[in-house]
Amino acid sequence: MVKIVVNAKQLPIKAHYFFFMAAMGPILPFLPVYGKQLGVSPFVMGIITAVLPLLFFLAKPSFGFIVDRYRTHRRAIFIALLASTSACYVLMYFLPALPVLPAQRASANSSFSEIDTPVAENNCVYKSMAFWGFVLLMSLGNIGFNVSNCISDAICFDVLGTGGEMSYGRQRVWGSVGFGLTAFMAGYAMDWWSRADTVKSYTPAFILISVFTCIDLLCCSKLELPKMTSPESILKDVLGLLKVKPVAIFIFFATIVGIVDSFIIYFLFWYIEDLAMISGHMDDIKMIEGLTVFAETLGGEVLFFTLSGKILKKIGYGCSFIFCFACYALRLGLISLAPNPWWIVLSEFFMQGPSYALCYTTIVAYASVVAPSGTSATVQGIVAGMDDGLGFAIGSLIGGLLYKQFGGIFTLKIYSGLALVTSIAYTIIHLAYLRRVMPETDTRKNIEWKSPNEAVISCDGPDEKQ
Repeated sequence: MVKIVVNAKQLPIKAHYFFFMAAMGPILPFLPVYGKQLGVSPFVMGIITAVLPLLFFLAKPSFGFIVDRYRTHRRAIFIALLASTSACYVLMYFLPALPVLPAQRASANSSFSEIDTPVAENNCVYKSMAFWGFVLLMSLGNIGFNVSNCISDAICFDVLGTGGEMSYGRQRVWGSVGFGLTAFMAGYAMDWWSRADTVKSYTPAFILISVFTCIDLLCCSKLELPKMTSPESILKDVLGLLKVKPVAIFIFFATIVGIVDSFIIYFLFWYIEDLAMISGHMDDIKMIEGLTVFAETLGGEVLFFTLSGKILKKIGYGCSFIFCFACYALRLGLISLAPNPWWIVLSEFFMQGPSYALCYTTIVAYASVVAPSGTSATVQGIVAGMDDGLGFAIGSLIGGLLYKQFGGIFTLKIYSGLALVTSIAYTIIHLAYLRRVMPETDTRKNIEWKSPNEAVISCDGPDEKQ
C-alpha cells in the first residue's frame, strides 16, 4: 500500500501558486492579441511593452522593500496587491467596443508583415478611450502581476527555509498547472462564445479571472508566513551584495534572458495569429492559443519545475544557465520553421520546460541563495527587475521594431542567434572564472550568506572546511 505524505506547511503556498496563476491564465497570454484586435500595430505594442518592464524594474524592488520593511503587515499588503491586480484586468471588460476595421475584415488575406491600415484609422484607434483604457489597465495589471509573482517567490523561499532552494520547483509547478488549464479553458470558451465572429469576445476570460481570484484571496488569508529577523539596513546589505562580481555577472546574463524571453511572451501569439491567417486556421485561433499555453505549462513546465531541484544539484547554476540559453536558441529556431500554428503547439510542448521553467528556477534559486537574511523579497525584486524588467523592455522594443520592418520569421531567427551566442559566451566565462566562485547547490552543506561581507568571502573560492 502506497502512503501519500502531505506537507501541511507547504500546502498553502502550493494552493496560492495554483489559484493565482489560474486567475492570470485566461488573460495574460492574450493581452498582446487583445491589443491587436483593437487595431494596435506590433511597433506600438512593442513600445507599450517596453515601457512596462521599466516600471517593473522600479516597482519590484520598491514593493520588495516595503514587504521586508513592514513584515508584520506582509500578508495584508500581499492580499491587497493581488486583489488590485485582478481588478485591473476585469475592468477591461467594461471598456467601450471599437468598430471592426476594414483591415480586420480582410485579415484572411494578410501576410506575416504588419497589416497596413489607413493614417485616419490609426488615429481613430490611438485617440479612442478603448485604447488608452487598455494601456492604463494593462500597465497597472501587469505591474501588479509581476510584483505579486516576485513577492510570491520570496514568500515561498521563506516558507521553505534555509537550504530549501531545491524544493522551489515542486511548489511553483502548481502555478504552471493552474495557468495552463485556465488558458486552455479560456481559449476554447472564447471561440465557442464568439463562434464565427471576426472580433472575439473575451467574456469567458473575465469570468474565470474573477472566480479564481476570489479563491486565491481566501487561500492567502490562511497563508502562514515565517517570522524572520529584519536586517539593520536592507538597502546597505543588498547594494553591498551587488558589488560581488559573480552576482553582478549572473544578473547581467539574467537580463539577456529577459531580452530573449520577451519576444515569446509579447509576440508569440501575434506570430501565431499571422501564421493562422495565411494557413486558414483563424476559426479556431483562440483554442490554438489556449492549447499552446496548455502545452507549455502542462508539458515542459510541470516536468522541469518538478525536476529542477535535482537538475541544479547535479549540474549547478552555471551549467544550467548554459543549457537554458541553448534551448532558447533551438526553441525560437523551431518556431520560425513552423508551417502552421499546430506545429508551434508541438514545439512549445517540448521546449518550454528546458528553456523557461529551468531558467526561471535557476535565477530565483540563485537570488535566494545569495540574499542576506531578511532581504529575500528585495533581492528577488532586483534580480527579477533586471530579468523581466530591463530585459523585457529592451527585448520587446527591439522585437516590435524588427517585427514591423522584417516580419516574424526574420525576428525569430535574430533572437535565436542571440540566445546561441549568449550560451557560448557564458560557457567561456563559466569555464574561465565562474565555476570556481559560484555558490554550491548541494543543500546538505547549508551554505548561507548572511551578509555582503560573508558573500564576498564565499565567492573568493571554495570553502576548504566543507
